[in-house]
Amino acid sequence: MNTKELAKELLNEQDYQELIDALQMLSDRKHKDIYDTYASVLSEFASLYSYSELSDFIKGTMLNESLFIFGFLWQKNQCIQIGGYEERIQDRINLFIDSKAHCMESSTFVSADIFTDFDGEDNFMDYIAQLNLLVSALGLEIVVFFNDLYSACSFYIIVIDTKIAETVLNNWEDDNIIIHR
Repeated sequence: MNTKELAKELLNEQDYQELIDALQMLSDRKHKDIYDTYASVLSEFASLYSYSELSDFIKGTMLNESLFIFGFLWQKNQCIQIGGYEERIQDRINLFIDSKAHCMESSTFVSADIFTDFDGEDNFMDYIAQLNLLVSALGLEIVVFFNDLYSACSFYIIVIDTKIAETVLNNWEDDNIIIHR
């Protein structure tokens, strides 16, 4: 399974077709159209805040398709992004998980601040493990992906059906976005 196949599992038919059309624009190097339509995705996931920044960026490299797909999933509320060095992230995670699983009493579940520290020890994945205990009773699983493209590390969190999660976890084939365990 790769990022595009994951998106097909998460998105409705109309949104998936929109993604395919966007990926075609990316492939055709229609960068102005991409920027005009998906500026929020580019700013959130590639730190490109203007068309001129995008133009300068693509002179040296192509926009990564996998990263763009996760940006698209974020735009469609199918994932959240957490930076590699963030503090007090529990409320964002809880709100997202609850929007997908409707199972959280978020304010009472956490007793300590949850944080990520990609270079050191953090309590992020321990927290995700605790949350997975909650959502597994509903037939769901939280899967965390990681990327460090463009020198910024980020985690992407999705909530999916346990059967799909098993396929993702056992068959992931994307060199740019890895599963973080």
